Amino acid sequence: MTSVAPSPLVDGTAATPSGHRIPGWWWAVAAVAGAVPTLVSVLWGPSLLVDDWNFASGGRTGGFVGLMSGIDHRSRPLQALYHATTFTVFGAHPVPHLLALAALNGLVAALVLLVSSTVVSRRLAVLVTASWVVLANHGATRLWIATGPVSVSLALLLVAAWFAFRPRPRLVAVVALTALSTLSYEGGIVVSGVLVLVAAWRGSDRTRTRVRDALAGGLTLVAVAGWVLLTTPKQLQGSAPFEPGRVLSSGVGLALLPQQLRPWSVVVLLGVLATLATAVVPAFRREGSVVAAIGAGVLACGAAPFVFARFPLSTDGMLDRVNVYLALGTALLVAGMLDQLWRLPRPAALALTTTVLVVLAAANVQDVRDAHRAAVDGRVALHALDRWIDENGALARSGPVVIAPMPNRGGWAAFGYDSVGAAHLLDRGEDLDLHDTLLADEFARAPGIHLVLVDGSYHVLDCARSPDC
Repeated sequence: MTSVAPSPLVDGTAATPSGHRIPGWWWAVAAVAGAVPTLVSVLWGPSLLVDDWNFASGGRTGGFVGLMSGIDHRSRPLQALYHATTFTVFGAHPVPHLLALAALNGLVAALVLLVSSTVVSRRLAVLVTASWVVLANHGATRLWIATGPVSVSLALLLVAAWFAFRPRPRLVAVVALTALSTLSYEGGIVVSGVLVLVAAWRGSDRTRTRVRDALAGGLTLVAVAGWVLLTTPKQLQGSAPFEPGRVLSSGVGLALLPQQLRPWSVVVLLGVLATLATAVVPAFRREGSVVAAIGAGVLACGAAPFVFARFPLSTDGMLDRVNVYLALGTALLVAGMLDQLWRLPRPAALALTTTVLVVLAAANVQDVRDAHRAAVDGRVALHALDRWIDENGALARSGPVVIAPMPNRGGWAAFGYDSVGAAHLLDRGEDLDLHDTLLADEFARAPGIHLVLVDGSYHVLDCARSPDC
């Protein structure tokens, strides 16, 4: 059996920084590993997808100022600033956008290593970072250009966590960074609140000071969250019912495994539950046991805003971008589970750990493939649309023209919410009355000329004239 070094999480002592003991090249490895899925998509035919087309079109017609006054500019000013800057500088070229996204994901991976190495042993810090890098339950944040501000929000949150867990916490820095994180994307608001409480508690030994600081920091964050809620143009509550099974699937179930292995997701769940059980039995408790217990709390906090808003948590595709906060908890849970393997002799523990990480990493291949297939669908659709407009220019200009439901590639699509009009404007410079639908029933009800795309060819239905369309 391998020996276990004393841990502040197990023996109850205060956390001590260990980040300086991480070799310098490990940071580079973490950053590169975190960027790999994005870099693969760059090499495999990059493309704009859904909202990307609208931002690129808005940048061309309205420039930086136009993008800064977009739909979310008041509730998410940092998001507006990010999109205004990147789409003004890079335009509609997907490669530099994806390289910027790769840099953000690399930074996030390095920050995960920084924060975890501040709190836990070096081995656990490496396991947490490796788990984060291979997790596929937030693939959209690595492959969809429009999600850049979500990664910005997460990076700010991780820097705040580092300030909260330093030997001398910096409450002002934690409050400022969590507020900025919320103004980039509000999904981390509950995790932010916990970090403010941690910084306030660890910043003083006096109860009165702790309460005062917690109230001051908490009320500041409440004010920021209130501003977001009051100014957001989005519907505050969706229609998705609360389903505990969906939270589990997104956090510790189906979302972690390749399609072929998803029937075995129950094994992952049982492993996580067994690890959590060791946290409450002193004889079996290891550092990883406590890390897993903390991970369960982080997962719950990361999911809470979306459960409250009734936003559908997803195991695949573009909607899994909201999993990025609960995925921090997933990384802690998986790392805690892997730590249990190190009760075995070192060669066996290393082999099993590597096997688990490789299996989890394989799920990213499906994400990259699905995003690529959606990009190909988009190019096919634009080509078919161009041909039809060339042959029926007058009819097209009288509009509206509705593109049939785009294929669903594991939750990925090239167009949606009328982004095809923005794509055509960028492609041909024509501002036509073009629309697209993601769902078949929406398509069936939409009036106008319907362009049904089948395997690269198209069929036309004039729904403006035919009641049987």
